[in-house]
Amino acid sequence: MRALTILLGALALVLGAVLGWRLVRGGEDAAGVPPAAQVRGAPLRLPPGTQPGEGGAAPGAGGAAGGGSERSMPATGAPELGADYAGLLAPEEAAKYTWVEFRTLTAFQFPGFVTTGGGVELPELPREVLELEGRLVALEGFMNPMRFDADGVSEFTLVADPQFCCFGVTPQLNHFVHVTMGAGERSEFYSIVPLAVYGRFELGPEESDGLIVSLYRLRAEHVFSVY
Repeated sequence: MRALTILLGALALVLGAVLGWRLVRGGEDAAGVPPAAQVRGAPLRLPPGTQPGEGGAAPGAGGAAGGGSERSMPATGAPELGADYAGLLAPEEAAKYTWVEFRTLTAFQFPGFVTTGGGVELPELPREVLELEGRLVALEGFMNPMRFDADGVSEFTLVADPQFCCFGVTPQLNHFVHVTMGAGERSEFYSIVPLAVYGRFELGPEESDGLIVSLYRLRAEHVFSVY
């Protein structure tokens, strides 16, 4: 049953990618769908030396986390990871978490569909990924809900980009993080907007019904969006 849930989640990734592609493409075959410029916020990471609003990107509007945010650009010209979410947690609480770039998790090849009895030799994980096991981390990405009810989302996958991840193919196991909320807790549903998830990182193949259904997992403690 759990494997079926994960596979349905993967299908949701594909459907989300299709929707994102239609939103970006626009045109006559997307009649009634608002132009991408009306539904997109600022990119997750601005190129070095740019400022919010340059290149047609709209700055974030007020959202569930309590207002908009401008991207903080340090003196080096590189984007400051997690700057958008500064102030949403008390400083002593925020200091517990290490911000991790999503590209650190996806920067190597890993199978997408693996059966536990298939004899597939899984590749060795990079050192920088192995070092995350058991640590409190923060990741920025997009939500694909897997379990939810009238009170909110209790389980979801977090991906780096809803438009380009997993388009028409089975996602690689290192291209998503399986996020679960605490017992009885729910997150708001965030649609095509980036959010930050804080929690304890778990690493390693998770098996269910003869399939490996996840490589990365996060026990969420805080979920925020600034849009």
